[in-house]
Amino acid sequence: MHLWYVGYGSNLNRTRFMTYLLGGSGGDSAHHHPGARDSSSPSGEQVVQIDGGLWFGGKSQKWDGGVAHLDVDRASDVIGRAWRIRLGQLADLVAQEMDLVPGSVELGSDDVLGSGEIIANGSRQARLISLAPIEDEPAVTFTFVDRGHQRPPSPGYLATMVVGLRECGLDDDRLVAYLCDQPTITEDLVAAAVRQRPTPPPPE
Repeated sequence: MHLWYVGYGSNLNRTRFMTYLLGGSGGDSAHHHPGARDSSSPSGEQVVQIDGGLWFGGKSQKWDGGVAHLDVDRASDVIGRAWRIRLGQLADLVAQEMDLVPGSVELGSDDVLGSGEIIANGSRQARLISLAPIEDEPAVTFTFVDRGHQRPPSPGYLATMVVGLRECGLDDDRLVAYLCDQPTITEDLVAAAVRQRPTPPPPE
């Protein structure tokens, strides 16, 4: 079964997203991902709009700062990048986001067609969110249930998002305006991220 996984944070960035399929590290995070059991490249991609808002919070050990969450109750538009992948690849992506081993999360078609499926690892919980279909196929994203306190992202995390937004076709004026409209994000933080070049991943 094919579906569309929609990223809206660091997974806007192709290099970063592909680490969940191929393994390795990418963007400006040195964290190593094992990769999916099926490492096939996405068979399609497109830029989409998600109803809701961005919310930065929590404390990611991978990024040393807050990360993007989806606030479905906020009346705004979120820029997303949709990747056409297989259901098993989505399960392995979610597992890695939850610091679980690929193969430890099982998803069925009902999980992505509905909304609200919870994946847990101890006290950490993520919720799958069903989105409007893309090309008559299911589209889904997810967000963490416990977002923690609001916290700005690290410069590296935001720089990884900046690259992803550029890949989505935004010029610097548009992406600066978009990011500065989000809670906890300051103009100085965005300016630093725009100037920063993400660190190339280390050799495997």
